[in-house]
Amino acid sequence: MAEAEIRTEMDVCFAFSPYVELIRLAHARGIKIIIVSDTYLREDELRRLLARHLPEDVMQAINKIYCSVDYGTSKSNARAMAENG
Repeated sequence: MAEAEIRTEMDVCFAFSPYVELIRLAHARGIKIIIVSDTYLREDELRRLLARHLPEDVMQAINKIYCSVDYGTSKSNARAMAENG
């Protein structure tokens, strides 16, 4: 994807505070945090986007990120992604 598109995503996206707190609570309880994305962003691109907007403790709490584009599937076919990770 073009770098200009990534920069635009970086400028317009934001961390939704209720989800930030939910991730913190889940992590504090020992729940594994897995992000599943069904967008055109690859994992490395999504990580950059998340790292820009999420507090560091929340980023560190994320155990795995699955991006459907990296697996040539959609998140509705979660089994394919789970088998690869």
